Amino acid sequence: MTLPESLPAGVWEVDPKNTELCFSVKHMMVSRVKGRFSQFEGSVEVDNSINGQATIKVDSIDTGDKVRDSHLTSNEVFSCSKFPEIHFQMTGFRPSQVGLVVTGDLTVKGITSPIELDVTTIPELDKFDGGLIRILATSKLSRKTFGLTWNALIEMGSAVVSDTVTLELAIELVPKN
Repeated sequence: MTLPESLPAGVWEVDPKNTELCFSVKHMMVSRVKGRFSQFEGSVEVDNSINGQATIKVDSIDTGDKVRDSHLTSNEVFSCSKFPEIHFQMTGFRPSQVGLVVTGDLTVKGITSPIELDVTTIPELDKFDGGLIRILATSKLSRKTFGLTWNALIEMGSAVVSDTVTLELAIELVPKN
């Protein structure tokens, strides 16, 4: 499979200062709770193919509410003391109408499941100060797939938190030194 021209060969590292790993879930059937992870690392190797991996520190979760963040890292949700990291390992890619679909294995709470990310590179911004790759990636996944099953019911009988988690990733890759 031909690689996109906007992906120059080499080993690239995630630039944590200019990368956002964000998520959102529907809350109380209407509003959205948004959050992000602030501590992570990752790399992408581009050769005749693409190979990538990332690790996220669960205790870096930030939803703008310290009480909620504490609950999310507790044993009721992420079990951060037992499973302090989330891992992603790329397994492949294929072209799409707007870029690439990247496939990979996501491991959360010791449970690994395949996911797909819709990825767009921004070619006109790729070269800057010795090289830069900007990537936008989105996906939807079921939190229950990864054992994230905590929930409560509101008076009308609906769940407080939806099962669907939307991922929105804005990633900058810089050449590995």
